[in-house]
Amino acid sequence: MDPSLLREREAFKRKALSQPTVEKRKPLPASQYDRPYEPESSSSSSRKQKPTLPSKSSDNASGGFDYKNVQQSSTVRFAVLGKIIKFMRARHLQGDDYALSVNEILDETKQEAVAPKIRSWLTLEALTQNPKLRCESGRTPELNKFIYKPSFDIRDKKGLLRLLQDHHVKGAGGILMDDIEESLPHASKVMEELSSSIIVIKRPYDKRQVVFFRDPSVAVDMPEDISKLWRSVSVDGMDAKKIADYLSKSGFSFIKNDQRPLGATKKRGRKGARDGKVVLKNNDHVKDILQDYSSKVPK
Repeated sequence: MDPSLLREREAFKRKALSQPTVEKRKPLPASQYDRPYEPESSSSSSRKQKPTLPSKSSDNASGGFDYKNVQQSSTVRFAVLGKIIKFMRARHLQGDDYALSVNEILDETKQEAVAPKIRSWLTLEALTQNPKLRCESGRTPELNKFIYKPSFDIRDKKGLLRLLQDHHVKGAGGILMDDIEESLPHASKVMEELSSSIIVIKRPYDKRQVVFFRDPSVAVDMPEDISKLWRSVSVDGMDAKKIADYLSKSGFSFIKNDQRPLGATKKRGRKGARDGKVVLKNNDHVKDILQDYSSKVPK
């Protein structure tokens, strides 16, 4: 090799070593903490990505619980049950008193295409445990028959009059018109026939009608002007004591109830717990034939 080239090479090395150099490092990835603070703006916030929610298909595929389908199934079930109860009530009010099976009920209500699960639920739970239906057991649950169960077991006007009279005697008050219309077939016609034997009153707070038995033994012919005065007097918020004080101040007398309340009877003490000496009493009606044998008793 040419000696001149070797000398130039050595000179270049010495010159390169004599000059200081800075090594250039590779840039590190910047983190969110190294960035300078910048206030959020509407444009920057709009650029932020929204958190992604799992899709319904992925939930169903992964075996998740589908609340929507469960709610829809429950709605269908109770819609079928409500239609059955209305149909059974209408049959009772028409005078049909024979029981029907589940298949016959679904056929009459035009719901024979219900799902097998709903049919099984009706047979084993819904109709059997419903308070508005009475179940007549068969050999198997599928052979059970059902009939409407009203509030009161009355079939005609004699049964209604007997029920009202029984409530009157026991002090149970009246019966709601809604319960009578639900229990008695052709209730409006029967009520017209019994108009002279019943009293119908409308409650002021809910406008519901209550039917009472008209007792002929306490019937009083009251003049219409006195009845109007009686209805015009308001006693809302007044008890028996306030009414009695008002009558006394107005110069009217009234009958006081002096009956002793039940359970206030005086307790008897034990026999022989009296203080003092016990005095023997003879029978006065046989005093002429009594004899004293105390002197003949041996000492």
